[in-house]
Amino acid sequence: MAAVPKPVRIRDDAYTAYIRAMPCLLADREPCTCGGFVDVVSKGYRTEVAHVRSRGAGGGDEQTVPMCHTHHSEAHRIGHKSFEARHKLNLARIARRLRAEWVA
Repeated sequence: MAAVPKPVRIRDDAYTAYIRAMPCLLADREPCTCGGFVDVVSKGYRTEVAHVRSRGAGGGDEQTVPMCHTHHSEAHRIGHKSFEARHKLNLARIARRLRAEWVA
């Protein structure tokens, strides 16, 4: 039996810093309260890097979107498919668009 190679997971600290500097994906939606949340020390947005595909499933930093802690926790609690349906989002498409903007 041939060994199956582990998936290559991209780690890109510069890109994750770029994602963290953005507001939460849902910051402009009602009744979201994360839109105005700014870190008082850095004067920047306080968002987390949310992986669309988990690292354990072979995802890397190129498949990430910005979310506040509340929405990131919600996505993990109810699952990404349910989160996308609830908020009418396509996280994979958004992650691809953000990555393309970064590369350009």
